[in-house]
Amino acid sequence: MAKLDTYARDSFVADEVRRLAGLDDIASVKDFGAVGDGTTNDTSAVQSAISASYGKTLYFPPGSYLVDPTVSINLGLKMVGVRGASILKLRTAMTSPANWFKTASSSAPTRVVKNLHIEGLTFDGNSFAPQRWLQAGPSGATITDPEADYYDAGTNPSGKIGNPAYPDYDIFSAIADNRRNATHSTTVGCLLALELVEDCVVRDCTFQNHYGRAIIEIGGKNTLIENCRLDTIGKNDGPFHAIYASGYGTIGQQSFQDCENIVIRGCYAKNLERSFALFSPTKGGKLIDNYVDGWGESCVFCTSNTNVNGGVVHIRGNTFKNGVLTDLICAAVELNNMPNIIIEGNHFEEAVNAAMGVQGSQNVTIKNNIFINCCDDFTYPYAPYAEGFIGGTPIVGNTDTRADQGVITIGTLDGIGQNNLTVVDNHFIDTRTTPPSAFKQQKNGGNNLSKNTIIARNQIDSTNPMSLLNTTIGGVWETNMSLWLKDNIGAADAAPVVVEGQFTATGVVAINCGFRPSSVLAYAASNNAARGQLSVGAFSWNSAATRNDFVFRLGADADPASSGLVAQDVIRLVNAAETLFIAVDFVRWLETGFEVNVTSYTELTNYRFVCFP
Repeated sequence: MAKLDTYARDSFVADEVRRLAGLDDIASVKDFGAVGDGTTNDTSAVQSAISASYGKTLYFPPGSYLVDPTVSINLGLKMVGVRGASILKLRTAMTSPANWFKTASSSAPTRVVKNLHIEGLTFDGNSFAPQRWLQAGPSGATITDPEADYYDAGTNPSGKIGNPAYPDYDIFSAIADNRRNATHSTTVGCLLALELVEDCVVRDCTFQNHYGRAIIEIGGKNTLIENCRLDTIGKNDGPFHAIYASGYGTIGQQSFQDCENIVIRGCYAKNLERSFALFSPTKGGKLIDNYVDGWGESCVFCTSNTNVNGGVVHIRGNTFKNGVLTDLICAAVELNNMPNIIIEGNHFEEAVNAAMGVQGSQNVTIKNNIFINCCDDFTYPYAPYAEGFIGGTPIVGNTDTRADQGVITIGTLDGIGQNNLTVVDNHFIDTRTTPPSAFKQQKNGGNNLSKNTIIARNQIDSTNPMSLLNTTIGGVWETNMSLWLKDNIGAADAAPVVVEGQFTATGVVAINCGFRPSSVLAYAASNNAARGQLSVGAFSWNSAATRNDFVFRLGADADPASSGLVAQDVIRLVNAAETLFIAVDFVRWLETGFEVNVTSYTELTNYRFVCFP
């Protein structure tokens, strides 16, 4: 191979390449005819250079190399350049599912490409204009009045909601009969596709100016994406995440391969039209110390395939700020029924919907995060899913207010109840006139399915009162004490709530304090002032859901005075003759309080329950 000095024009470049390559003898892409002048088609030269350099180091001197898709990488090598100066630029537009630079396995699902290192290169998509949802058919003209395709269903004899020119069709079920662009999702590809790789490193690279995905990692093991910059990536009308990580093939089939131990660390992203990452390794991975300023939809999206074959996902030390609603949801982290995740030490700021949606998740810990001014008023935009074009009901144009939302949404999703969620030691900050709740319970598909959720030691600092939990949607939790709220500070509803009333007959009585308490003190006395009877009882939640209620009663109207301690009652009173005139038993927890059962009754009795969050 030629000496490094043949290509390096100054000592800085020489030292940089020596550091990356670990040796002085390397090949240059210019040995194979690449020009790098921003005009010449360098596709053939780049492909030839890669194919001849497996197991070696290939250097890209500073320059702009115009390259067509697809360039294949069939074995491991080092591809190195000078950051910000060695630029690979897409020469012609891609169409999905094409990829620009792509690894390939000759014996899938076996990982053949090993020890691939790509460092210091810029992958520039050249800003080729994509097809958009709001484009009118073949002309490609931008639709600036999408609302014109809607009209009042009452004026349409067919009862459709769509264009009156097509009374037999719904805009959501027949794209050909309206102005939306049926090919909006087919004109993008990926800049770097890592398929079935092992021990791969992508470091100090820049991915920019591409209305599709920057990196996909499918079926790889021990992949590290580190200190990369992503700028102007993605497309706002489809699932075009800047980084996509998942398994190869279909789970359960012989052709499947896990995505295992992928790490995305120290990356900086801005101007993303869609998500930063669809992050669904099937055997664990880490998102660490990344900074994302501006995204559309959910910044980090985890599907139900995450950790399906074991492992834990760590999301730690990241900053996610300034999200934009481009279709259905704008969360910082969205988990869909996924297990085994730790979300720790992150900074969440100005996500339009919930900062985090964890409904249906299993074995999740959320701790030591900061949430600043998350959730906002919004209107669903004209976009593919919001318009529900596949036979659904549109929600485009519907609005939601900040007050109706929660920074973290919890509960049931698609009939799967949340289980083993711990949310502790987080800090919620809100400086706006009308803040959301810190938490909101949700339910989709089945009643009373979620359980084992602990929300404790969280702190709320809000300019105006911010509640801890929005319980508008009920029927979420199992009937025993499945949700525990404890020692949360600063919420408008963090103080004990007192509920007073009278027992007038036997039977079950619901006590509504607005939340499910962690503990309750129960006081009772006869409505007959002449009686000297007092009952003091208590009951509280415990993780085993076993009973721990008791009552202490004192009677001063007998001679001598009498007293007693009784387990498994919360209220119990007797008269001077030691005859029982009221007994009340704890029955079950409710989402907004609890139920008690008056098992014995002969006399009107006043009660006071002091309920602690």
